[in-house]
Amino acid sequence: MNLRKITGLLMLLTFVITTSCLAQEIERIPQTGDIQAMIEELAEDYEAELDYTDLIESLTRLAQHPLNLNEANREDLQQLPFLNDIQVSNLLDYREEYGEMLSIYELTLITGFNQQFLEKIRYFITFEPVSTTPPLTFQNAAKYGRSDLFIRYQRILEQQTGFINMSDSAFSENPGQQYLGDPGKYYLRYSYDYFDKISFDLVAEKDPGEYFSGRFPAFADSLKPASGFDFYSGNISFSDLGPVSQITVGDYNLEFGQGLTLWSGLSFGKSASRINMKNFARKIKPSTSANENLFMRGITATADYNKFSLTGFYSNQKIDANIQTVDSVSGDILSVSSLQTSGYHRTLNELADKDAVKQEIIGGNIAYTGRRFRVNFTSYQSTIGASRTGDSQLYRKFLNTDDKRLHYGLSAEYIWKNISFFSEIASGNEFHPAFIGGLYAYLHPQFEASIVYRNYPRSFDNPFSNAFGENTRNNNEEGIYLGIKSALHKNWTLTAWADHFRFPWLKYRTDAPSTGREYSVQLDYHPSRYVDAYIRYRFEDKLENTSMETTIDYPVKRIKQSVRGNLEYSISKSFSLKHRFEYAFYEKDGDEQSKGYLLLSDAIYRPENKPFDLSLRYALFDTDDYNSRLYAYEHDVLYAFSIPSYYYKGSRIYLLLKYELNRHISLWARYAQTFYTNQHEIGSGLNVIDGNRKSEIKAQVRIRL
Repeated sequence: MNLRKITGLLMLLTFVITTSCLAQEIERIPQTGDIQAMIEELAEDYEAELDYTDLIESLTRLAQHPLNLNEANREDLQQLPFLNDIQVSNLLDYREEYGEMLSIYELTLITGFNQQFLEKIRYFITFEPVSTTPPLTFQNAAKYGRSDLFIRYQRILEQQTGFINMSDSAFSENPGQQYLGDPGKYYLRYSYDYFDKISFDLVAEKDPGEYFSGRFPAFADSLKPASGFDFYSGNISFSDLGPVSQITVGDYNLEFGQGLTLWSGLSFGKSASRINMKNFARKIKPSTSANENLFMRGITATADYNKFSLTGFYSNQKIDANIQTVDSVSGDILSVSSLQTSGYHRTLNELADKDAVKQEIIGGNIAYTGRRFRVNFTSYQSTIGASRTGDSQLYRKFLNTDDKRLHYGLSAEYIWKNISFFSEIASGNEFHPAFIGGLYAYLHPQFEASIVYRNYPRSFDNPFSNAFGENTRNNNEEGIYLGIKSALHKNWTLTAWADHFRFPWLKYRTDAPSTGREYSVQLDYHPSRYVDAYIRYRFEDKLENTSMETTIDYPVKRIKQSVRGNLEYSISKSFSLKHRFEYAFYEKDGDEQSKGYLLLSDAIYRPENKPFDLSLRYALFDTDDYNSRLYAYEHDVLYAFSIPSYYYKGSRIYLLLKYELNRHISLWARYAQTFYTNQHEIGSGLNVIDGNRKSEIKAQVRIRL
């Protein structure tokens, strides 16, 4: 009997024997389900492999070193993604009036906190008396500082087309048809922090197919990179240096306002389980991910004076671009057709685009923060070291191709009683302002509501804009979002939202102005600390170019729907289970209807007083095609992420083992395999696998000092 059959029988057996054990009184395993769900939905929007470390790292660190609510300031509290600004303000007001809190149960006296919410945050907070940090000396830095070293290796076991060796002559004739490196992905990360005063991070990564060392084609010596990792990132950050609250040198992200003017990293968008769409800006965030384009490289610092803060930043780095023309004498790049953001340098063609042009950014932010009011002004100039020839695509007609651009914006936030208002307006060279504004209202312990309006002109073109919206870029969009969340009963919660939007100009794959709408309804059932269940329905209606062969492309209606049922429960202090069923339906005028389902079961075993954890999944899926694909978050090694899309017909398993060798060394091993019953070839381009199985191994070691 093979591993797949054994796994399937094991999951079936555990489901049968545990459905009668839900009432046992046990300690609930810490969960971050809300964060996992938001990352899952973010992966659907980007449809690309990204490193989400920056989004969850603060939460991971808080789980290991909980936040002391008796001394945390407003910005510290906003590191908890579960808290909204009304809860933060009410907590600070309570602490100012009554002094230090003694236990988590005291939080229920504060408006906005209830027993169910405490279950989410209790693993990330503490109530120790206000303490003082030991003075920074070499001895204290060595004694109290924490170091983490991660080393990771992963690869696809089956051979992919791009790794089949070609003869030198064939390779020289088709330089884009073979990967330069081996199929392994290598990752190294070292981090050090001394309380909240000093942090240091170093990240190095090589993607599958990228050159690491060894043979390189002689005819391309001019492109040959140095041996070693393809990507390096690092930074050092200091906090609380007198009037300077933070200074970071190296790679960092900037987050201001609602992200319309400047938000250089990732941010969460629409989510079925939350309705508060307000962004919580962290100003300076040292970059800890391996995303090769979502960061700045240089120096930034924030200085505080009373209620004012001033942040200045400078970034200078080389970025990837498609080279258009080169000076025949000097060899300098004169123009580029577009900027590249994939981060892949696996073939000679991709390697030729690496670090093609220099990007320089300089600017600042000034903010005033009152008791319940905050206003920000951000301005910066970005310069590309080559002219841009523009894009022949009509939908990109109004985008800015200047090599030097000015961006500026003003944001404001105000809390009145239990209503939080927020807005931002931003513009640039073209002076066609973009706007976002909304409110979140905590109207009753059993009822919340939110509304967001945005208007992003077709000529608004800011590559560092990452505000709430339907498009991946904040332009050519107008929309209004409405959301409600209601506690129908102590065990039942209803979350629902509607988003209506229009695109005044053409967009990718839609050759006419268009409109769209999206709805989500989720009903959560939480009968005890040990059981969570929900059922969700999502509906999306947009216009998209017809798939039929016609002389002129024209938009037709495209509808996507999905229904999901999810159940998670713990049957002992050590054992928890999760089951999910999801059905998807896709319909487009002129095409055949497409539908599919996903059925999965997870088992997580974390025995007390034992040095290991085990996670296991078995999933069955059957979809008509890629259009009716479904996504599901998978447990992975720390700071790695797996959110695969399920399509066609088959099954998938993964096993994840974590082993604590001692208090300093942790080991992870992960095996995943997808088996297709109706496919004889997997993937596309150079990633094609000749067969119906795709298997991946991953191993990681963590050393803590």
